[in-house]
Amino acid sequence: MVNVKELNHVFDYKKAITTTIDDVLHKFTRDNSGSIKTIGPHSQLLIITQNAYIQGKINHFTHEEEENNKYFFSEGLTELGSRLESLPETMTALNLTAPLHLKDVTISPIINPDQKRELDEMILFTDQILGLSII
Repeated sequence: MVNVKELNHVFDYKKAITTTIDDVLHKFTRDNSGSIKTIGPHSQLLIITQNAYIQGKINHFTHEEEENNKYFFSEGLTELGSRLESLPETMTALNLTAPLHLKDVTISPIINPDQKRELDEMILFTDQILGLSII
């Protein structure tokens, strides 16, 4: 268990792998040098869960969003951070799975891939991820 005040210092390996692969993918698709044969200029990260394939853009929170173009969940995660600050020092956290904030999401159920669902944004907890692929 971890003290709630220390949650920002907890490392989620699965989130680190996912966000790093996404960063590297964007670097190679922008470069377009063809140095890696499986990466084309339109390649995307595919997240595989137990029930669905998920495509979307990962919000890395590396830059400030424009004032008129904010995403609801990024605001919610900011609010969560300020609420954690007000919790008692003795409170501990049980579930340390990190969330991924996804934008422009397409969910394709594995059982029925024709029933795709499109969402503006989504939070995916990393304990749901079984694998990653590039498509």
